[in-house]
Amino acid sequence: MFEYWLEYIGARTLLYLLLCAITFGGAVAAPVSDADRCASSDPEVSIESCTAIIDLGEGPQSKLAKALFNRGNAYYAKRQYDRAIEDYGQAIGLNSNFAEAYINRGRTYGDMGQYDRAIQDLDQAIQINPRYEQAFIDRGLAYDGRGQSGRAIEDYNQAIELNPNLGEAFYDRGNAYAHSGQYDRAAEDYTRALRLKPNFAPAFHNRGLVYATKGQYDRAIEDYDQAIRFDPKLLEAIADRGNAYAAAGEYDLAIKDFGQALQINPNYAEAFYGRGFVYFGKREYDRAIQDYDQAIRRNPNFVQALNNRGLAYIPKGQFDRAIEDFDEAIRLVPNFAQALSNRGIAYARKGEYDRAIQDYDRALGINPKDALALNNRGQAYFGKGQYDRAIEDYNQAIRLTPNYALAINNRGLAFRALGQQDQAAADFARARTLDPNLPPP
Repeated sequence: MFEYWLEYIGARTLLYLLLCAITFGGAVAAPVSDADRCASSDPEVSIESCTAIIDLGEGPQSKLAKALFNRGNAYYAKRQYDRAIEDYGQAIGLNSNFAEAYINRGRTYGDMGQYDRAIQDLDQAIQINPRYEQAFIDRGLAYDGRGQSGRAIEDYNQAIELNPNLGEAFYDRGNAYAHSGQYDRAAEDYTRALRLKPNFAPAFHNRGLVYATKGQYDRAIEDYDQAIRFDPKLLEAIADRGNAYAAAGEYDLAIKDFGQALQINPNYAEAFYGRGFVYFGKREYDRAIQDYDQAIRRNPNFVQALNNRGLAYIPKGQFDRAIEDFDEAIRLVPNFAQALSNRGIAYARKGEYDRAIQDYDRALGINPKDALALNNRGQAYFGKGQYDRAIEDYNQAIRLTPNYALAINNRGLAFRALGQQDQAAADFARARTLDPNLPPP
């Protein structure tokens, strides 16, 4: 499945920037209307009026620094990040203790993925004002973006200590716990965030993701329902509810959700991907391929869609087209073990067992505990008549997944090919106890 942890940075950041717009007090060097308009929540109005104050160049440096800061906020709101950074930098040049400018420049760097520079600025803001909880939150976001969830959690702890009623801090700490695989603690923090902000749709969404990750699809769907109730256009919640329905086998409800997401945003590649996944599960391979086509058209680097379209070509017998998709996915992500393993399946179905084994070897070099790849490599050895090597792979797959009925059945076939009828019969019986739908051996 393809799921998204909502970071809730953009909307919250914009709100914080607008709240941080600094008004002018005391004597003014420009008309009062310009000073007031410079702090406007309308970016165009703010840019025009702040620029008038800056160009006039009169008054104390603190006044010019405020105008630069506010114009930086307006550029940020317009996603003109380079211009925002330039203005924040000039504001800091005029006032080296301007903590808010360090915070907002750090946040801008974070949104640009420049986490090291973000952390440097937020370090400076905290040095200026150690009780500025927003600086700890934003530095936590930067650490989490850099993959350092532990350090992020430390910063969120500091923010919560400074302000225990800050729902966003619990939410962000929940995200960090989720990123580090601590799902129970993540769910607890999302619940705390919701106590403080009962209508907080992203917290419902991300708690739903935690439940879905734990296989609790009913609870996940309940949370997605709440997220959508409070934000009917929250695409990620709609799509992930579709994912949860698909995982629960409710394919028609899943398709309905992906269709709803596409009505809101016809270019939402992930919804095409999710619906394609459902059609594949329903064995409607042509419709699955059509949806994967749409997903890839909108995002040519969507490696999971390339991989899954390749899988959809295999039951249609279009092995070369499948291999083309796996090739492209592997070109984009050379260590994409799933695509390597799936390309091995396509080669095996063509009877090219040596090339299949090469791909399974590469996939297992990346993930040695992939029981599916071990079973499939065993099948390739079986196809080559190397039954002992096939049994070795089946044994390893079964050690990793003791109730792997297909691998047990395949081992039985290899035992039978070696004339070991008693062992074969035992495996066939055990496999059909685990999966009565297996075909006769």
